[in-house]
Amino acid sequence: MDVAAQPGGGLSPRALIAFLRLFNAKASFSRQLRRPSRKPFSMHGRGRAPGFRMTRETVEGFDVLSVEPKGSWSRRVVFYHGGAYVLGPSFLHRLAIESLVAQGLALSLVDYPKAPEHNCDSTLRVARLAYEEIARTNPDVELALLGDSAGGGLALATLQALRDEAFAPLPRATALLSPWVDLSMSNPAIADFEGRDPLLSLEGLRFAAEIYAAGRELRTPGISPLYGDLSQLGEVALYFGTEELLNPDCALLARRLAESPGTRPAIHIGEGMIHDWPLIPLAAGKKALREIGEFLASK
Repeated sequence: MDVAAQPGGGLSPRALIAFLRLFNAKASFSRQLRRPSRKPFSMHGRGRAPGFRMTRETVEGFDVLSVEPKGSWSRRVVFYHGGAYVLGPSFLHRLAIESLVAQGLALSLVDYPKAPEHNCDSTLRVARLAYEEIARTNPDVELALLGDSAGGGLALATLQALRDEAFAPLPRATALLSPWVDLSMSNPAIADFEGRDPLLSLEGLRFAAEIYAAGRELRTPGISPLYGDLSQLGEVALYFGTEELLNPDCALLARRLAESPGTRPAIHIGEGMIHDWPLIPLAAGKKALREIGEFLASK
């Protein structure tokens, strides 16, 4: 098969990796972490008229953008976006929101505090308060959690905090996409993936981890939820790829979730896939995002 195509047409994962290497996406990502842009996130893409309702509220001055289908819906997803705790949500997050809302889910994106202007203390607080406020203002609606990359780590840390404080209601389901769950990056197996990942760099993530933690111990469970209690978390779907830098820690998370009482994980490993692959609009990513929508709606 031509590496630039896949069944049904479109770019293949191998071709995407080659493209990212050609344009040195790894170095570009590291540069963005040092010079992040701070543009307000918008759901209005060029030339597109969104077929949904939108409202924008704030929690401690940080935006929570809620998007709802124009028709009926029964569950709201609280979404923590990725970006190494430094970058804001991207067009890939907008596309994912559009897809999930088109599947009949309401979704609230939490644009939480970012480093270096803010650190883990304010990020964790706003993430938890946002969930609690959404639950308070939607008393008759079941909630779910979604997070990708750093947002996946934040979603897991928030879920652990909500469980510890016996907050009700807990989310009915949680989906974690390539979650960054150990900011210490101390797993020796990670070195084997540095050359395989065309996007993430160990140097860039270590820089982001240091400015986000702001002197706190990186293995503190709130910062690195892999070291926290993973029991009694309910239904958890975990997606990660074989070609991403975070693969070893995601694989370790998968094993620990499976060993934790009261937690029911569903593990999805994308063969040949890179970081955050369910958000990438390739055939496999689109299929995974449909599955994620079904999981968040039905569990």
